[in-house]
Amino acid sequence: MQDKFREDLWHYQFHTFEPNDEGRISTESFLKSNLPSLTGSNIEKYKKQIRKINKQLGEKDPGVTLREFIAFQYLFDKLDGVKAKCAQYRYLDYNTFLDLVEGFVNSEPYCKKNKVQMSEHIAKSIFLLLDTDESGELEPEEIMMFDRRVMGQSREIKAKQDAQAMFNQFMKILMQVPEQIMSFF
Repeated sequence: MQDKFREDLWHYQFHTFEPNDEGRISTESFLKSNLPSLTGSNIEKYKKQIRKINKQLGEKDPGVTLREFIAFQYLFDKLDGVKAKCAQYRYLDYNTFLDLVEGFVNSEPYCKKNKVQMSEHIAKSIFLLLDTDESGELEPEEIMMFDRRVMGQSREIKAKQDAQAMFNQFMKILMQVPEQIMSFF
């Protein structure tokens, strides 16, 4: 029910960008669709990135369909996989990011149900959007800055939430350990 509601909102949001005759909005509009979630100087960083991406695409911009738009909104909502890989490797290069996006598209129920394929130009645009220092790699800070679930929260609050979640997970695992093993401690 919640997913249906969110999909309806994204459908409405997509149509506010006035799709062309082929039912596509510009990649620029797609990327701008996520700006309302940001605050302060972050907005300016992302606007700068969007201008660069738009300039690179130029007239060859293939645009974004409604199904792609919704699928990638789910990706933005579920950045945990990206954060986990970034924590594992300290950064993500474009090929690793592309593999993550492809894995997401292949496993996301919405994508399966609607036969959404991975669009490399969208993946590349998202990568360039997130890569605010233009290093060609995504660092944890760049991903955290764009995590819609924590936007507006200070890093301290997010760090406390992450620490609490890890502690809770550890305690859950610990509670599953048989009492015999616990007697050694």
